[in-house]
Amino acid sequence: MKKYFYSILTIALFAIGFAASDEEEATNSSNEQKQEQKKENSILGTYEATDKIGNKLIVTLKSDKTATVKELGGEGHTFYCTWREWSSVGIEIHSPDEPIELVFEAGVRSHFWIYIKDGWLYSYNGVETNNPTLRLKVTKTQ
Repeated sequence: MKKYFYSILTIALFAIGFAASDEEEATNSSNEQKQEQKKENSILGTYEATDKIGNKLIVTLKSDKTATVKELGGEGHTFYCTWREWSSVGIEIHSPDEPIELVFEAGVRSHFWIYIKDGWLYSYNGVETNNPTLRLKVTKTQ
């Protein structure tokens, strides 16, 4: 009878151990998903930058991976874009229909891609080199 009792007890302990392991794995997976969602939510919102001739640019990143880029000044144009996050270059904003024109210290640049990285709005060819003449200070306002 003791043997039977110890066998049952051993099986029960193994079952509890496996259940706890599965619960811990599910909890870790849930925590990772929450952290990823929190990171994305921290990216979402409205950013503002002003180019070298005083035109303000308002960039809004939305949860459906779309974005708008509005010019205040200049032609006052609104660009309808998409966005994604890249680990090496920050947030990439793509205007599929027409290039976004900005005036940097290095002059006027028109690009289908602009980037937000480390508090700066970069032109397409300035982001990977952190070129200070091809970036504008950007601030998250919302």
